[in-house]
Amino acid sequence: MTGLTKTIRAMTFLLVVFYLNSCSDNNEPSFLDDRPTLLNEAQRTYLNDYNKALLRDLDIHFKLIILADRAEDIDELAAAVFGNLGQKTNGARGLLFLVDPMGEQVRIEVGYDLEGVFPDGFVGYVEEKQMVPFFEAGQISIGVAATTELFVSRVQHFISGDQFDPSQELGSQRYFSGGGGARVHVEIGSEKQQKRGGATGQFQAQASPEETLRQYMQVLREHEKNPELGLFTPETRDFFSRWVVTDGQQDNELSSLARAVPGDVIVSGNYAVIRYPVALRTRPPYFLRKGVEGWMLDFWTMSNVIQMNHKNYYHFKTFDHPYHFAFNDWRFDTNGFPIVPQ
Repeated sequence: MTGLTKTIRAMTFLLVVFYLNSCSDNNEPSFLDDRPTLLNEAQRTYLNDYNKALLRDLDIHFKLIILADRAEDIDELAAAVFGNLGQKTNGARGLLFLVDPMGEQVRIEVGYDLEGVFPDGFVGYVEEKQMVPFFEAGQISIGVAATTELFVSRVQHFISGDQFDPSQELGSQRYFSGGGGARVHVEIGSEKQQKRGGATGQFQAQASPEETLRQYMQVLREHEKNPELGLFTPETRDFFSRWVVTDGQQDNELSSLARAVPGDVIVSGNYAVIRYPVALRTRPPYFLRKGVEGWMLDFWTMSNVIQMNHKNYYHFKTFDHPYHFAFNDWRFDTNGFPIVPQ
């Protein structure tokens, strides 16, 4: 068992509460170097605090560098600027995102002690299937956070003993890189249109919450991204029409659902919740609402009341929502995290 595995396995038994500290140093070079100042103050604060928490609680030193000038050789530059990144950890556990907007390329560099957790195939896949769509939409800060989320998920799978299997997790496509990371071409802010699909008639509201969730798993499996599916509430359709949905997100959610034990289904009138055991802190509940056609997923309300922290643990931002009835028998701490029974 590696030192990383021991460290994080011990931490998984602790419920770590993550606060965004508005007083943090937005220009702290240890975690963020935004040379062209593409990020606003709130985004810099968020990423700095998020990365501090990763170092503190997962022993991973993550840094984002956004270049102002085009890199002649981004691989060589990444190796040079990587330097001693990771020296604040208990080993070579640095993780570098080097973004070159002028050269339309991104390089992710991985420290030696993380290469077993993040093999090159995984890094290339995450760049292509998660980071690129956000960057093309001009959403660098959100894209970095969403990409980091998949890295954290990979750490959690690694702790559980799940090895990265490209044949299962990447489908037929293969990803290669030069070692210890991967490079990808991306046109930042190109506003390329997402492939939305046209299966609006296939995925409709269902007769039960369980069948609706099964249909949603098929949506994820087929990488269907049409926001107008009848499987979603009207508010959710509007929400998804303005949100970047990636193959990486869909693959990660499908994998999480496939690994989870069957959830409890709790119904009250036209509202339902599918929830999972408290100990599964990375598996948030699903909210559903019944309409004339049947049960629909209410991701719009979920996005407003549920938030994930840097370890992908969920908590409630507010309990002022119509689905709270499903959690009356649970206990929560002052920050909205469910308390795991002793």
